[in-house]
Amino acid sequence: MRRILLADDEEIILLAYKKILGSSEVQIDTSQSVSEAAYLVNENFYDAVIVDLRLSGTAEMDGLMIIEGVRRISPQTKVIVLTAYGDKRIRDIVINAGACCFLEKPISAFLVKDLLRGMGVYSAEITS
Repeated sequence: MRRILLADDEEIILLAYKKILGSSEVQIDTSQSVSEAAYLVNENFYDAVIVDLRLSGTAEMDGLMIIEGVRRISPQTKVIVLTAYGDKRIRDIVINAGACCFLEKPISAFLVKDLLRGMGVYSAEITS
């Protein structure tokens, strides 16, 4: 079974993404904080981590701590960053930290699922 971690401080986003990305072949874990996400990354292997850049509701890019933790523990894990606060400088920081994708909100969970499929997280047969 594949496994994805969703880290976002907005519960509605977590619920929507979990519903669309989850399947009988893919388990979705969620986190609303950096500390909870760090715990989950330490305890589980994730095929992909989808993280909001700003989890605390402040101007801090605390999602970078999650990216760095994933890179240290599981370098093969795909990291996708979602943010409503993007520009070229921030994108460069995120990519240099180890994320493979930088997407600006709002972004459809269906498009994220297609991206994950292209990364091999979903097999071609998993369509729901």
